[in-house]
Amino acid sequence: MAFSYGTVLDISKNQIVVSEYDYDKDEESEASYVIDRKTEFKNVKSATDIVAGDSADIVYVISDGERVAQSISIERQANDEEVDLEDSGIEPAGENSLPPSAIVTENKI
Repeated sequence: MAFSYGTVLDISKNQIVVSEYDYDKDEESEASYVIDRKTEFKNVKSATDIVAGDSADIVYVISDGERVAQSISIERQANDEEVDLEDSGIEPAGENSLPPSAIVTENKI
């Protein structure tokens, strides 16, 4: 059993292609993994839920000269990227950043 991780470049029902770092060559390379009915998925239900750009951790075996994925775990970047307020020019909201008319101090019936 072996382990790999990388960024999904292409995905189909039967194959996943990822860009991964090849430590022997000291460069990024593309690698293909066979997806079969025994492949387990984590954080997604099936291959159809995986999209290019996802990060994939793959546990695989070599069978008949092919890398066959035993499990694929997907991590996604959050849609809301964090904004560095110092560089954005946006002032952070303070505790009393609402106008005085919007602050309720007491509930009277």
